[in-house]
Amino acid sequence: MAKEEYCSFCGKDATEAKLLITGLDGYICDQCVESAMDIVSLELNLSTNKKSKGKRAAKLKSLKPKEIVAFLNQYIIGQDQAKK
Repeated sequence: MAKEEYCSFCGKDATEAKLLITGLDGYICDQCVESAMDIVSLELNLSTNKKSKGKRAAKLKSLKPKEIVAFLNQYIIGQDQAKK
């Protein structure tokens, strides 16, 4: 029986993804890689600019919980407990 291959992050199977990268214990699809790259880039840019980091924290404090969850949903699929 063949092992089922699917993205460990979003759950897409190999037929739904353009590319499925194999890791030691799982897989990641091309779209999740792009999302991760965006997040890392954003975080690196924010950490090198302390003013931006302060603005980000202030912006997050002014958001309502539903708005924060909506933002997280753009980058994190599932993992509802982690978002809480």
